[in-house]
Amino acid sequence: LLNSWMSDEEPERRSPEGVDKLDLPGDEEDDEPNAAVGDQPKLDSPRVPIFVAGQSPRYSPMKGSAGLVYQPSGSAGSSTTASPRTLTTTGVSVPPVVAAAASSPQPIFHPIPAMSPVRFGQSPVSMSPPAGMSFEDMIKASDSAVNMKLVHEISTTPDFKISPRAVDPNSLEGRIKEMMERVFWDMLKADLEADEPNYEHVISLIEEIREIILKDIIPPNGESMTKRVSEVLDMTVIRQQIANETFDLKQYSAFIIDTLASLCAPVRDERIAALRNIDDTVLLLKEVMKTLDLMKLDMVNFLIAQTKPIVQQNSLQYEREQFEKYLATQKDGNGLQYTREWLYTSREALIVAAPGASSPPTGREILNEAFINLLTWSQAYDKFPETCLVDVEKFQQLSIEMKQLALIASLLLVVLNSIGGSVHESGALVDKIRTNIVAILQHSAGLTSPESITEDLVAEIMRELKSSGKIVDSASEKVISGQLLALKEQHSIKNLLTKRIQKYLKSGLDSASHSNPAALPAALAPIKKELATFTAKFVKVCSYNREVFNPYYTQIITDF
Repeated sequence: LLNSWMSDEEPERRSPEGVDKLDLPGDEEDDEPNAAVGDQPKLDSPRVPIFVAGQSPRYSPMKGSAGLVYQPSGSAGSSTTASPRTLTTTGVSVPPVVAAAASSPQPIFHPIPAMSPVRFGQSPVSMSPPAGMSFEDMIKASDSAVNMKLVHEISTTPDFKISPRAVDPNSLEGRIKEMMERVFWDMLKADLEADEPNYEHVISLIEEIREIILKDIIPPNGESMTKRVSEVLDMTVIRQQIANETFDLKQYSAFIIDTLASLCAPVRDERIAALRNIDDTVLLLKEVMKTLDLMKLDMVNFLIAQTKPIVQQNSLQYEREQFEKYLATQKDGNGLQYTREWLYTSREALIVAAPGASSPPTGREILNEAFINLLTWSQAYDKFPETCLVDVEKFQQLSIEMKQLALIASLLLVVLNSIGGSVHESGALVDKIRTNIVAILQHSAGLTSPESITEDLVAEIMRELKSSGKIVDSASEKVISGQLLALKEQHSIKNLLTKRIQKYLKSGLDSASHSNPAALPAALAPIKKELATFTAKFVKVCSYNREVFNPYYTQIITDF
């Protein structure tokens, strides 16, 4: 597994010229860009890359499908099917820094070609090179982007793991996948039940199982197990037994199950035990293949966990190098076109907001404003800044969370105004209402606009107000309910609180130590806990991005 991700030579490591000495204009005070805001909670990324089994014809991912896939290296119907040992993606590939670090005390970086070449920031569905860009350049850009993406996720996402990808059975991909799998297994069943059984597909499956166990499952120090599997699953002997009509498939199936039981993680014990109770030969082989896919996934996640400290130590340098490789493929010199536009727009907004300022905005002010603007991004995402593409999903999720905070704060402010008293005086009731509506928002799967469930939130608030005796008649209930429901649309209160949240986020970015943020506005006091968590998450993403791309930001802002 490790050797399949490593090449023989280690490329020269280099960083952008003067990368350790460049600072943004006005950035002299920021010596700890990764410091936390107060007592920050442990953060979770809203999304992680996803895993798809990709061995054809049993599995057939759609062209342009997202997620990690095992690169198919042969047909299951072939008598020489090889094991899919290289973990690649249609948008992300496992960079060799992950694999090499597991067996080397020093990080080793080797680029691996991506399965589906894409331009940095371009949809993977399109396979045509952009104008002025050769196919070879597109391949190079893809290599840099996908390796950079995975290293970035491993470094910045706590408890990062690759998870199985659920395919909607009613989707086109799901229907094709199900059809091809059914055809393959039906064909295998027909072969075995024929008057003169045909074992060609069985040979192919056993050979694939053998290769997966030897190269993907058995650890490097498992010499005795490797020898045992090689001897028992000897394909020459198996073919001779088939020719002499002495082949016993159940005997080999039992050996394979015993082998998997000795190699699997404890979490797979129950699944292995279930294999022993399957009498149908075809169903057993099908479940064995699914189990092997899960065990390969376990091995990948184990490898990621073991190498994560080394990846984190070298991620900044590695991401810069990969981004440089991407820029080198842009012959027209527009590799940072959208980043320039993003920073320039932010600079102009600051100038317009302070017409009487004695000096232009500093680099730090421009970049802080630019990061805030990503939370309200209104353009197409194919125009997202190139330097932020690896975090585009994080910023999308942060944008949704900011809208949720603004809505929660607005609802609570209207409640306090309606029942009278301060947050301190009505603290228990406000805390209960906040907890309940936050729970509703968190359990609303796939929610992109919190306003879409405003009615549910208002219903919960009214229930709490009635049970606490704050609403005594239908007239007051109607008034309060109407005021709360009005927040579903664009509302001055919600807009004002959104601006105050953004200002508070700027204070977190501005603070050199991130330990003394600006005082919390009184209107945001009811969501103090949630706002602190959100600010910590936002500052972490922005600080890491600033640290990686600081040289590019410095050059662009200096050129304005």
